[in-house]
Amino acid sequence: MKITDSSFKYLQNLKYPDKTVLSFTDGTFKDVEFYIEKISLDEDKQTEKLTISYDFEVVSEQHKHLETNKELQQQIGDLVVYFLTSYDKIIGSNDKNTTRLSDSSN
Repeated sequence: MKITDSSFKYLQNLKYPDKTVLSFTDGTFKDVEFYIEKISLDEDKQTEKLTISYDFEVVSEQHKHLETNKELQQQIGDLVVYFLTSYDKIIGSNDKNTTRLSDSSN
């Protein structure tokens, strides 16, 4: 599934008021509520490849069994990549305290 702005939505979840709860708006995992807690970038010095690691928790009780589902993990991973590559759209390209990803190679 290709992630776009309309592929997911932010939800208010009273059980998790300090988390940003999300759900997909269509596809196999439509309405599965989850939050992403930690994102890290790790470099394998031997292969010089960068990997993205993330932790998430499914918060909708009827979908808890999907936490170990490889397809859901991949789709959330795609969402993480979408967030990282949409940096200036999410944070704001006019923020004087941020560095745009495209500028970091200079």
